[in-house]
Parts: sequence; C-alpha cells; structure tokens
Amino acid sequence: DVCMSIFLLLSLPLQWLFVKNIFKLTGNLFSVLFGSKTWVGYAGEQFSSLPKIKNGVLNSADILSKVPSTEVLSRLNLFYARNYSTSKDLEIILKAYRKLGR
Repeated sequence: DVCMSIFLLLSLPLQWLFVKNIFKLTGNLFSVLFGSKTWVGYAGEQFSSLPKIKNGVLNSADILSKVPSTEVLSRLNLFYARNYSTSKDLEIILKAYRKLGR
C-alpha cells in the first residue's frame, strides 16, 4: 500500500490523464498512507467469517464488466481472503486503475 501510494503521489501530475477523479485519488492516497484505507479490500460488506481488513478503494469485483450478485460478491471475497497475494492486489489495481479516484 505504501509503495503504491508513494508511486502515485510522485506521478500525480500524470494521473490527470488516467484517473477519472484526481481529487478523490489524492484523498485516497492520503487515506492509504495514513492507514485508514487499503488499496484493495473486500467487495460489499465484510462478513464475520472473513479476516478483518480495512475498507478498500478497490475490490476484486472492480475487474468484472457487470455488477455481480450478492452471492458472487461473497464468493469473490472468500476467494480473495484465501488466496491473498501482493501480486493479486497489483493485478486488481492495474485492471481497475481508472477507478482509483472514486
């Protein structure tokens, strides 16, 4: 999270070209840097059976073309929790890059 935030902060002038809402991106940058958010979190509500994590700017459903059902969101969250990796987070960030400013 910190490395991605620093990269985005240093390249902020270039982000105007790629991210839909640069002002929200800036707010998200500082929220992640100060530890109140993470770049990738669960989709929808957190379930008690899953490990607690901070609210994410993005989630695994952001790479899908359609809005999934509640059941699919639940399965995505379970899959994300079981198979967490930094490379998977990076993949989600790259595929949903334009949504970093929401």
